[in-house]
Amino acid sequence: MLVSNGASGLPFSANAANEPAVAIDPIHPNVIAVGANDSIDQPLCNAGDDHDCGPSFKAGTSGIYFSSNAGASWTQPTYTGITARSCTGVPGDSDPDCVEAVGPIGTLPNYGEVGMRDDGDPGVAFGRGATPPTATSPGPTARACTT
Repeated sequence: MLVSNGASGLPFSANAANEPAVAIDPIHPNVIAVGANDSIDQPLCNAGDDHDCGPSFKAGTSGIYFSSNAGASWTQPTYTGITARSCTGVPGDSDPDCVEAVGPIGTLPNYGEVGMRDDGDPGVAFGRGATPPTATSPGPTARACTT
């Protein structure tokens, strides 16, 4: 699977997706959900001290992606939540530490807002009532959880 939206080409850690979990909808086998560790909402290593590539403990790291055509193409939903995407910094140690903000996120929503953290290794599954994407519905009803 190649997920290219969100990849910035800037210093790690933006969009370093890995360790995927896959679920195929048994009723609509062309519909696939993938959960993976995803650093799209984490600060770049240039943010703050360049010798410390630390994560944001408020922004999530569990991405979710969908295909409605058996994996020929993929989408990553955009939600609103706590993100550190704007923490890009500059080379050297003179830039300030990252300050997270509310904005577009590519990871699971509503964790940081209630004092929790989605911390990667998501599992995905389809349950009863799963529906394929249509012109009026953006995607299948899949469940994702973090471990």
